Amino acid sequence: MRAVTGTDWNYEDQDEWGDYCNTGIRQSPLDFDEVSLTSYGDFQFWNYRLINTTLEIKDHHLEVKLVPLSQERPHILGGGLVGKYVLDSFHIHGGTESGEGSEHRLLGCSFTGEIHFVHYKDTYGSVEEAREHEDGVAVLAVWLTAATGDNDEAFSLLEDGGDDKESEKFHAASTAYWLLELIPKGPFVPHSPGRTSLRHILPSNDNNFYRYWGSLTTPPCSPTVVWTVFRDPVNVPARLINFLRSLNLGENFRDIQGQDERIVYFSGHPGRHVDECDDGDDK
Repeated sequence: MRAVTGTDWNYEDQDEWGDYCNTGIRQSPLDFDEVSLTSYGDFQFWNYRLINTTLEIKDHHLEVKLVPLSQERPHILGGGLVGKYVLDSFHIHGGTESGEGSEHRLLGCSFTGEIHFVHYKDTYGSVEEAREHEDGVAVLAVWLTAATGDNDEAFSLLEDGGDDKESEKFHAASTAYWLLELIPKGPFVPHSPGRTSLRHILPSNDNNFYRYWGSLTTPPCSPTVVWTVFRDPVNVPARLINFLRSLNLGENFRDIQGQDERIVYFSGHPGRHVDECDDGDDK
């Protein structure tokens, strides 16, 4: 397999990824249909707090990098993972119109987009080294749905504060706020400075999720990823969707791959894995 850079491949010619990608070997993404129920326990999120960021277009995505690099980088434990996984960066997949954009699907249905929080096992020291090991990379994926209406009512919850900071409404308002903070205040240039609160980009309920062993979804498609896809999506303000589409990244999601003999597990409340797409899911 050849060495690969983001200029060597594109999403329009995925059939040509064979020269750069480990196609056919435990590949991602998947469509979650039949699942096995289990219980992996709770995640522990360390330093998933307000953090400075920079933006960069990398490998056909908007990538959010964390600054500064330090020993106190955000990391996760638990949730069925073996060991400590350190957050390297996160990036966003999306489409050019409503009803498409997520990489993973639920019962054949797509969402507006999908955020990937890419972690590496701390014993390997970097994503580049970790992707060479079977247990090297852990990705937390969050489905995105398009919010309807404006955010004025939601943002008023943040301004009022009060005793309701643990409610789902408050979390949803915080999610919208910090997603909008990703948009540069002026013209977008590489490494635009910003900040975000990591925990508020994740769903308020992080106990219901899908889990399987798969791969990176971009070349070299290394089959060394343990995937966690949260069942509950988060709402994305229209301004962020418009900003992402203004970058002209196109449809930057990979085709669904064969499940083969792999088992997809669902951890959490059994009723949260549904028999058909919810009304709130993008069709």
